[in-house]
Amino acid sequence: MSIRDETGSGAGKFLLLLTVSLLVLCLAVAVAMTVGDYAIALGTVVLAVGNGLGLTTAEIPRIEQSVVWDLRLSRALVAALAGAGLAICGAILQALLRNPLAEPFVLGVSAGASTGAVAVIVLGIGAGGLSLSMGAFAGAFAAFALVALLSNGATSGPNHTILAGVAASQLFNALTSYIVTTSGNAQQARDVMF
Repeated sequence: MSIRDETGSGAGKFLLLLTVSLLVLCLAVAVAMTVGDYAIALGTVVLAVGNGLGLTTAEIPRIEQSVVWDLRLSRALVAALAGAGLAICGAILQALLRNPLAEPFVLGVSAGASTGAVAVIVLGIGAGGLSLSMGAFAGAFAAFALVALLSNGATSGPNHTILAGVAASQLFNALTSYIVTTSGNAQQARDVMF
C-alpha cells in the first residue's frame, strides 16, 4: 500500500466523521427545538425552519412557526455555538499543557473570575460601568496574566505552567475569601455565596 492510498483513506474517514458529526448536531438542534412549554413535533420543527429559510412553503400553524423561528431556533443555535466554543477552549488548553485533564481550575482562571465577580458585588468596583460579567472577565484575565508571568511564558514546560496555575488559584481563592469575610455586610456575603 502506498502513502497516497493511506492519505486518501484518512481523508475519506475524516470527511465521513465530519459529515456524521454535522448531521448529529443538526438533529440535536432540531430535537432541542421540540422541547418547551409548548411541545412541537419534530416534523413541524423541520418544516418551520424550512419555511423560515425559504426552502419550503408548508402550511403549519402560525404560532408554531413563530415559536420555532422567532424563539427556539436562536436559542438552540447559541447553545450549540457556546458548546463548540467551550470544546475548542478545552482542546486548546489540553494541547498547550499536554495534559488531557487540564481545565480552567488548573490555571486559576476560574478563581480569578470569582474574585473579579466578588469585587464587583462586595466592593462595588465599577458599579454601573462594570457589570458582573465584565468583572469576572477582568479577574480571569488577571489570573491568566499572573500565571503567564509566573511560568515564564513559553520558555518553561507545562509543569511550570500547571504549578503557577495552582499557585494563582490559591491566591485568588484567598483573595475572594478575604473580601467576603471583611465586607462586614451579611447580605452581601449571602449574595456572593448564592
